[in-house]
Amino acid sequence: MKKLIKVIILLFISVISGQITAADAQKTPGADTSGLYSSKMINISFSNKLKDEDDFFIFGVPSSLILDSSFKVLNQNDALSDLLKLGIFKGKFGEIFQSTIIINKKLKPVILVGIGEKVALSNLKYIELGGKLAVYIKKNKINSASVFIPALSAEKSNAIAEGLLSRSYEFTKYKTNYEAANANISIITKEAQEAYIYYKKLFSLYESIYITRDLATEPANVLTPDSFSVLCKKLEDIGVEVEIHDASFMKKLGMNALLAVAQGSSNPPKLVILKWLGMKNKEDAPIALLGKGVTYDSGGLSLKSTKQMDGVKCDMTGAAVVVSVIKYLAEQNIPVNVVGVLGLVENMPDGNAQRPGDVVTSMSGKTIEVINTDAEGRLLLADTLWYCQNRFKPKLMIDLATLTGAMIVSLGTEYAGFFSNNDKLAQKLIQSGSNTGEKIWRLPLDPGYARQLKSEIADLQNMGNEKNAGSIVAAEFLQKFVNNVPWVHIDIAGAGWYEVNTDITPKGASGFGIKLLVDLIQNIDKE
Repeated sequence: MKKLIKVIILLFISVISGQITAADAQKTPGADTSGLYSSKMINISFSNKLKDEDDFFIFGVPSSLILDSSFKVLNQNDALSDLLKLGIFKGKFGEIFQSTIIINKKLKPVILVGIGEKVALSNLKYIELGGKLAVYIKKNKINSASVFIPALSAEKSNAIAEGLLSRSYEFTKYKTNYEAANANISIITKEAQEAYIYYKKLFSLYESIYITRDLATEPANVLTPDSFSVLCKKLEDIGVEVEIHDASFMKKLGMNALLAVAQGSSNPPKLVILKWLGMKNKEDAPIALLGKGVTYDSGGLSLKSTKQMDGVKCDMTGAAVVVSVIKYLAEQNIPVNVVGVLGLVENMPDGNAQRPGDVVTSMSGKTIEVINTDAEGRLLLADTLWYCQNRFKPKLMIDLATLTGAMIVSLGTEYAGFFSNNDKLAQKLIQSGSNTGEKIWRLPLDPGYARQLKSEIADLQNMGNEKNAGSIVAAEFLQKFVNNVPWVHIDIAGAGWYEVNTDITPKGASGFGIKLLVDLIQNIDKE
């Protein structure tokens, strides 16, 4: 109780002083889930005035180069206006220029950032702007700065904060003697108190996004099915019910398709069930999230090439996204019932590995001819989808998987492709994509594609004989294990991992899908 009172007093003092910090958000009462990983975040605060002690002032300037009355205190003796008259800085969106001017009789380093034409920028543009600033701050090793952009609302200031959080991410766990950037950035807004209220949720959301990025980046000799399941157990500290089942449990259920993927590895598989029951009626049908959790995918006996094998440690990204979404929902005490089902396996090529041509009997009773052992994710999902819909009777199911290289060929990293058997659910997901900036594109399901799955000796085979429409054929395979439940399959093979830096996301694991699903879950019942 004393600790809680102390926290409340600290928050009250912060609000009164007009200075709200990320550290304050971290002091909010709650269980420690740091064992799930979470890299160091940039320190962000909100204030209604510039902090003289900051090393730099960052000013947002329109392309008109006209300074309105809000710059009066900063433009002393027209010093800032005179700097703009030099014509070196044009104010184009995202343009950055560094110089010095005299403020309060002191020579002060300033950074000018272009905000383009003097029109209202969208939240997504402010996120992009924050990302550009993060790159500049890191490159120039800036320790502290105040960011001033005219008429910045609480919502817009948090958009800048989001860009800073997203783009400043680093995975430095294995870098010895490495000093990660630890900049303190104060965003200036007259709505500092309101901005902090927004930021508490944003900070929690990005903790979750960082966890997915961390897990997807973690090497496979560290993140195995067993160690992944142990990390999931940490969610019990925030009210999530966690079940961890071993191979014998799955064998009794007849989950032979999943077990076939795992049989070539010395690391045994795990089935993890996560339950966040936030509704008053905990018996209400839940939303079900399923994640592909292949902690390393060598391809099995259908061995990948050396080039293809680079980066397959992230083949568990779908499972990591599910963990992160449920973590956020529980931390924020969102009143929804959600279950997560994670099939965690390693796909390796030892003497006990499944062979191309093997036939396995899935939990559904359908027999599957394994044409290619590198088409393993769909085998895993076949059993987990069947198990989920039969045990939990969910009102809808969404699975996420780095499923097919064909999706990267189709959409690259800009969009994730998705498939659905329900138009209403599909439209809601598209709206959530628009709301969050996590872009998705619906691809078709059609019996014509399913003909490629016809096997001569079993009910179906795990991939088509043709070389085209690989992502669609994979989705058709999954649909064979979905009954009448509204269902979405999201293929994040491209969107889950970026090969190059973007304005908002650094190269590597993106954490794609967390914002998308959080938005969908919170708005699913709204008309």
